[in-house]
Formats: sequence, C-alpha cells, structure tokens
Amino acid sequence: EVGPRESRRPLGTRPFILGGGAALTLNPEPLANFFDAIVIGEAEEVLQEIADCFLSAREAGLDELSLKRELARFEGVYIPSFYRGEYREEGPLQRVEVLDHAPERVKRRFVKNIDRFPTTTVIQTPNTEFKSMYMTETGRGCEIGCKFCVAGYMYRPIRKRSEATLRASLQAGLESGDSIGFVGAAVSSHPKIADLAATVAAQGKRAALSSIMSQKVTPELASSLTESEYKTVALAPEAGDERLRFRIGKRVCDSQIVDGVRTLSASGIRNFKLYFMVGLPSESRVDVEAIVRLTEQARDAALAAAKQRPNFSVAPRLILSVNPFIPKAGTPFQRHPFLDFKELKARLQLVKDGIRTLSNVDMKHESPRESYFQTVLSRGDRRVG
Repeated sequence: EVGPRESRRPLGTRPFILGGGAALTLNPEPLANFFDAIVIGEAEEVLQEIADCFLSAREAGLDELSLKRELARFEGVYIPSFYRGEYREEGPLQRVEVLDHAPERVKRRFVKNIDRFPTTTVIQTPNTEFKSMYMTETGRGCEIGCKFCVAGYMYRPIRKRSEATLRASLQAGLESGDSIGFVGAAVSSHPKIADLAATVAAQGKRAALSSIMSQKVTPELASSLTESEYKTVALAPEAGDERLRFRIGKRVCDSQIVDGVRTLSASGIRNFKLYFMVGLPSESRVDVEAIVRLTEQARDAALAAAKQRPNFSVAPRLILSVNPFIPKAGTPFQRHPFLDFKELKARLQLVKDGIRTLSNVDMKHESPRESYFQTVLSRGDRRVG
C-alpha cells in the first residue's frame, strides 16, 4: 500500500530500483509500486543527474526518503510513493493526493538537441536478434500524427539528427558490422536517408530501414536499398480502406501505397511486410475486407514491376502483419474501446479467408488475448499491478 510512511533506511541497505523507458513513460501506474523512482521521458540528460545525486547522497550518509526528496526536484523524475490515488469502487481514478515534497504533475523530460547524444549500438554479439547489424537512430518523433500511435505523440517535438552526426555513427558502424540499421519512428522522412543508405551500399555493406512511409518512397531511396542488398521492406498502411485511413490520421492514399510497392519492386525488392490493424474506431467489416483488396493491388503491382527486370525469376512475396487495435494512453484514441474477442477473431478470419486464394501472400497476427493484456497495461492504474 502506498502511503506517507517512507523508509529511513540508509542507502545501500537494499537496491534502489529505478525504472524508465517508453513503456513506463506511456503509463507508469501499473508498475509504479515496484519502483523507487521512474524517469518519465528521455533519459540521456537526467540519468547523469540521478547518478550524481545518488552518489552524493550515499557519500553524505542520507537515507532513502532524503534521496527521493532530492530526486523529486529533477524534471522528469516521478517518485510513486509520494502520490496516492483515490478510486471509485470498481471504477476510475477520482483524485490524486501528493504526500511529500513533489510536484503536482511530473513533466516529461526530453532532449532538445539529440545530436549531443548519439544513439547507436554499443554491444555487438551474434547472440542477439540483430547479430552483426549496427543500429543508429535517425531522429525522434513523427510528423504524420496518426491518432493511434504512441511514438507520434510521446516523442514530440520532432527532432532529426544532423547528417554530420549520422555520418560519424555510420563510420563507426561500417568498421564493426556487416549492415547498418537506421531506426526511428519516421526513418524514411529524414531528408538525407537516401544518401546515407547509398553510402552504406558503396562500402559493400547492407542498409536496413526499420520501416518506410509509402509516400516517401522515391526511385533514389529504392535504388540505394537494393544496391545494399536490402531484402525486405516494411510498409504500414494500417487500414485497408482509404477513408478509414484518413480518419485515423494515416494520411496516405491507396495509390501511394501501390506506387511505393511498385517502385521498390522495380528496383529489385522482393519481400514486403505490410502492417494492418483490425478493430479500429469506426471500422466496419467492409473496411476489413478492403485489406484484402489493397493487398491484391499491391501484389499485382509488385509482380508487374518485377517482371520488367531482365533477371526476373522469383515473384515478390507479401507478408501481412494484421493485429488488433490497442488503445494507448497519451494518444487521441486512448479512450476508444478494445473490441471484444469474438468480433476480433471474426475480422482476422475475414482477412485470412480473403487472402487464401492470393499466391505469394501470407499472414501473421497477434493473439487478441495478448493484445488485451497490452491494453490493460496501457490504460490501467496501480490496482493492475
């Protein structure tokens, strides 16, 4: 139970538990009782402040309560035990009481100049998912502002790393790995991404983008990827119907998606991963059936473009990743309902049945039950913990 009784134990009696990262910034409450302090936002600057404060407090012989009071002064540091929530019976949060020296509302911490802190792979080992890939972050935030997307809101304001900073990290990556992974919420919107990918290809290495916006696909970007022997491109239409796509803030037309696939296929890309959701606000089964129609158009465009290449031998392959919509805290869609299991399964089955006759198209999807648990963690309070 969270209350005003704080331990006066000296530091070092037990580990001081510090939390942070995207999930806890999104909603720290379900896990709040497991942490002494939680960083809300980005850690680069505040981590050093916390470390210095902890070491000074330990040297001065302060107790845990005194350390927490010191940490609560830092922007972005949330001390869960300094707050107590009152809830309606079997209902939502009614009010929050501040129990100690703490701000009424913790302000999210963010780094104004991300060039000061290069974010790249530090440890490379064949025992990890990305093995010999050296990853570098191109920027934070996304200008599209899809209403369901955490990254588009949690990482505002949008910040792009400079070309000079990225080229410095590329140099380190080219010396240590076989491939360079460009990561971020909107990698393909970086104005220099095609040039950077071409640099990787020129060194005989492979460039990989975490995802590509369909409307940002250009012949230059496509050719720079294929020159570096890029194997799979991920695109995220999110919804099969164009009108629904615009309602959820994904401002990309069917023609842009199909043209993007065509351009990439014409340059030699042979594998495409398309991300969709079912259970979106205002979605109908007709909208779900539109996923199949868009997939067929994309497949046909990819195949037609591939056949124009002189060395055509293998038809392009499309993998659909179709997952339930999960309402996330901090987004415009946070209050929308999570669709019930029976209807979710029916809509997933609609897509499965629709693509059954489409050659070179496969589908994967997340369990509705797993998505339900993600929803609970996204919108739950301390009672969930």
